[in-house]
Amino acid sequence: MKARHFILMFVALLSTVTNVVAQGQQDAFFIYRNDGDFNAFHFHDVDSITYTDVKVVGQDSVFCDHIVAQLIWTQDSVYRIPIEAVDSVGFTALETIINKDVFMLTEEHLPYIMKADTLHFTMLLSTPESLRPQKGNVVVATPECTAFANGIMARVTAITANSNGIQYECEGATLDEIFDQILYYGTVNGDETSIPNNTNAIRRAEANINKELWDKKLEGEWEKGKLKASASVKNNAHLQATIRKTSWKDPIYLKLEFRMNTEAELSFQAEVEKEVSTGRRQIGHTVKIGKLSFPNPILSKILWFEPQLTLYGYAEAEGKVGFGFNASYERTDRLAIVYENESLRLVPTHSSDAELNLASLSLEGAVEVGLVPEVMLSVNGSSTGIGITPVFGVREEATFSFDAISLFDTGIYDAIKDTQAETFRTSEVSTFAKLSLLGKNAKGSTTPKRFKTSIRKDYLLPTFQPGSQKDLFTDMKVTLNVERNTLFSPIIGMALYDSDDNIIQTADYTGEHNKANSTFEYTFSNIPKSQQLTAYPIVKIAGVTMRATPAIPLGYCPALLQSVTSNGAKYVTNDSYPQEPNRMYIGIKAKLNNTEDIEEWGLFRVLADGYIDIIGKFNSINTTPQNATYYLRSSEAAMRKDYNNFVAELDATIGLYAKKRNKKTNELELFYGESAKYTIRYDTPPSVTISNPRVENVKVNKTETVTNDNNEQETHTQYNAKVTFDEDVNGSFWMEKVVHDSSISAWNLSSLNAWHPSDREYSYSYNFNFWSHLMSSYSRWFVIYPRGGGSPIHSNYLNVTCGTNTVTRIWTSSYQEYSTR
Repeated sequence: MKARHFILMFVALLSTVTNVVAQGQQDAFFIYRNDGDFNAFHFHDVDSITYTDVKVVGQDSVFCDHIVAQLIWTQDSVYRIPIEAVDSVGFTALETIINKDVFMLTEEHLPYIMKADTLHFTMLLSTPESLRPQKGNVVVATPECTAFANGIMARVTAITANSNGIQYECEGATLDEIFDQILYYGTVNGDETSIPNNTNAIRRAEANINKELWDKKLEGEWEKGKLKASASVKNNAHLQATIRKTSWKDPIYLKLEFRMNTEAELSFQAEVEKEVSTGRRQIGHTVKIGKLSFPNPILSKILWFEPQLTLYGYAEAEGKVGFGFNASYERTDRLAIVYENESLRLVPTHSSDAELNLASLSLEGAVEVGLVPEVMLSVNGSSTGIGITPVFGVREEATFSFDAISLFDTGIYDAIKDTQAETFRTSEVSTFAKLSLLGKNAKGSTTPKRFKTSIRKDYLLPTFQPGSQKDLFTDMKVTLNVERNTLFSPIIGMALYDSDDNIIQTADYTGEHNKANSTFEYTFSNIPKSQQLTAYPIVKIAGVTMRATPAIPLGYCPALLQSVTSNGAKYVTNDSYPQEPNRMYIGIKAKLNNTEDIEEWGLFRVLADGYIDIIGKFNSINTTPQNATYYLRSSEAAMRKDYNNFVAELDATIGLYAKKRNKKTNELELFYGESAKYTIRYDTPPSVTISNPRVENVKVNKTETVTNDNNEQETHTQYNAKVTFDEDVNGSFWMEKVVHDSSISAWNLSSLNAWHPSDREYSYSYNFNFWSHLMSSYSRWFVIYPRGGGSPIHSNYLNVTCGTNTVTRIWTSSYQEYSTR
């Protein structure tokens, strides 16, 4: 342990002088592992090297009392190397050294080789001496030497020359006998622009396998009786290799890493009542891509591969089946072939994901459909080598059967909604290897083992919960919460029913569902208002349509508009709506029939552009009829006006609304009742009537002494009188302005709204002065200037007469008593 600590601490120390080392020819260090593998890093890639006393065990982390791993930090990753795995550290890449006994059979030998196999070959007597192997040589055929269909890697044990040629007898040799020293890590696909091309290829602790052997799409169909299946498959594969031999006495370490990705779209249809199987049927042609060698110039002459792919499909059914589905399958198979310590290990692993979309209903048993991509990776030939045969598919097991009818009632839905079915991902992988070139006794295989992994246990049908509701006046939007995963991908809609259970409208389907916690939204258009309607979920699945539960009462406004009356009008231009100066007042009588969950109700108006304007709300929530007065705004253009006859009309579409608390969502939802068009008429002519004149108070204002014409002294007293009278204003809507006129002077009626008074009775007071020694009389009145430029209109007249020390008389008349002075 101390030795390993020292090795890694030494590497960490070197990280502090990375810049110095990087200036040399060698820019990497190598960590050799005691399992034969190695890791390598460029100095310029390493940011730092640290230690950790945390041991990773499965998904858990365990603190130890000693250092357990070295952490190598690069710009993009952190690499963890267990100290127990470290054998040694080096700073120079190993040079590839070929054993001196190796004799290469190349393309130059082809004219002289008469016949050949993996342990025997015959050459012409005319073969030049330089092209003849000697006894004890280890002969190796290069890829170009096609005389050896299955390659050769063998040691010459006997040579016989006769009339038939020079005959060579051999015994199998291994890679250990070819190399005295080698270090290689890289991909195998011939793309020299993107693959390391020398023995200094750098390997980190984790490497991406990103070089492709093939990328093919295969399609096929197969059947047996009424059992039919088809597949569209995309398959691609990659290969990487690691080779290490640090001295002639050490055994060679070889690791081949093969990865294959499969993406498949499968379909299946069966109508059977017993066990049926199609067996394995080949899909497309066998994929062959020729010989692939290492980009290493020496390795490429000694070791190469010939990958090929043959794809099969299968389908089977058990029990009574009337069943169809489409499935998608994604799978990655990995096969690590590791030769170390003269022993071969085959390590297959895989990951996969499957989805099932069923198209018909009736299964009392099981069905399965799948693929068998058989890969053969020949080594130095075309017959022997490494094989991997994954078998994978999708299997469904369930017990349910029913006939399709046009529309199931909710009782049928409730009876079968909790039926379950289980989907399995099936898998079986077998491998084999016959690689005598690795070692004389090297062989390996794995015994097939079938796995059936449950990937989904789903219900046949979803369940539902009511969501929110939103009244858009002409449309009603309803949301539906869909619960729990389902085996199928049903189409889910909604249908609307009246109180007699007659279907009124069906909302559009908004897509398929097979996952829990989905929310769908539906729109019902032009539905009846102010009555109770009920919505139901509708499930459409594999040609079967059924009405589901729960029943969802559709919100509505439970109020009745009993009467609408005209309550006057007013012309206003100085508020926040100057473009709509006209006000038409209406009296409303309405009744709330049901107060359950109601938190507000009132009156709305539909404007010309379709906008819904809330005019006002009622003060109380009960079933007692309510009375209220509201006003409607109007532009000049929207109102019909006859200025000659003083008639104004406004068309208004109004109705009642209610806001209800949704107990499921706790949202306050707005619902509109039926609306109707009303014509609001205002036909009161403009008038101001003075009435009830009275003297409120007379007091002395001042006293003065004057000399009269007779040279006599006289005392004159000035009085101030307060006069009050009432004015009854009607037809103010037609008044542009109101002016107060007098036989003495003219002035505006400031205490009234001189421009736009309302229809009501006003009380007005004013003060005036008179002298004790003078008799005075005058008249006062109002002048109305109508909108639209008509002739002025006079009110009746207020007349006042003042005598000695008092107001002697005050009265009204229909004509002016005193002329203007």
